[in-house]
Amino acid sequence: MARLSLATRKMKKRKQYTSLVLLWLEILNIIDLFFQIICHLLKYHREKYSLRKSYSLSEHTKWRIDYVNGLIRESDRKCIDHLRMDRHTFFVFCSMLRTVGKLDDSKHVPLEEQVALFLNILAHHTKNRIVHSAFKRSGWTVSEYFNKVLKGVMRLQSVLLKKPTPVEGNSRDERWKWFKV
Repeated sequence: MARLSLATRKMKKRKQYTSLVLLWLEILNIIDLFFQIICHLLKYHREKYSLRKSYSLSEHTKWRIDYVNGLIRESDRKCIDHLRMDRHTFFVFCSMLRTVGKLDDSKHVPLEEQVALFLNILAHHTKNRIVHSAFKRSGWTVSEYFNKVLKGVMRLQSVLLKKPTPVEGNSRDERWKWFKV
């Protein structure tokens, strides 16, 4: 049998390499198609059997910012209705809590929202469950920041509360005549 020429042998090897590369590309295409099918099935399953509608973080964050800004920056009437103090008093109270009360913004909840949660609970005697749905925060978050603001308010007691002085027994003030024995 005669030997093939060098050019023919190179051509034959090139065809073998080409067919081998094409075979590998086909195998990789099949594997890629398999993973795409698995991903689509998982996505379909998650969407079909998910109990809650998923929201992006930015939607919740934008809604919260708008809600709190509506409470504390929109009008004095709305601020008084929800928090029982006007806007100026609210911001003075927040600055006192920052300086004397040693409170600050957390990573996810600004101090103004923390104070608004606190005042809303006190002003309307609302439950944790009501406030967490109104402010779109978890019950744990509402409870945590209510307690933090309460501790800050307790640190303000020396500034906000006047120490009472006892009334003398021989006081001539008309307000105290009803308490004499």
